[in-house]
Amino acid sequence: MKRTEDRIHNMKNILKKRKNNVRVMLSDIQNEHNISAIIRTCDFFGIQYIDILSSKFTKDNYPINIAITKKVEKWMDITFWKSSRDYIKFLKKHSYQFYITMLGDDAIAYSKVNYHEKITIGFGNERQGFTDKNLIKNCNGKIIIPKLGFSQSLNVSVSVGVILSMIELKRSKKDDQFETEEKRRIYKKWKEL
Repeated sequence: MKRTEDRIHNMKNILKKRKNNVRVMLSDIQNEHNISAIIRTCDFFGIQYIDILSSKFTKDNYPINIAITKKVEKWMDITFWKSSRDYIKFLKKHSYQFYITMLGDDAIAYSKVNYHEKITIGFGNERQGFTDKNLIKNCNGKIIIPKLGFSQSLNVSVSVGVILSMIELKRSKKDDQFETEEKRRIYKKWKEL
């Protein structure tokens, strides 16, 4: 009985820390190790929602390495999208600001973004970044982690960690309060695991 009580207490404690208004979006990420590291990093920083837009993978064949994720994906809501148009409609309908990580003169430093609003941060393919013109056209802004060395950019999974760390520093607890109905849904899902 004690184990069950500890498990329930742990689930409730983690649910209090989950971010309800922050989503991470992955656009055509290909490498299994990157995908798995991103999922684990998202869980670590309390991200509940990951959106995956992929031309190659679906829910049934998405390459997750559980040796890396430690099976944390079961606690998260991972949604697969086929169409960037449908995805943009979803974000607009739910009033999310949408920022993509992208190199360029018009990109702003990731530290200057207002992370207190409903926000989705998109991360592009390891080699090409974002190639979907619809996503680029409909984003609220492009963000960049300014470099201090010779390397042009960070590995995508490291970039996720750096940006989520900034979000954690800048958001307050009141930014992350789940509505009761959504909290109940997540808790029910977790209890069944």
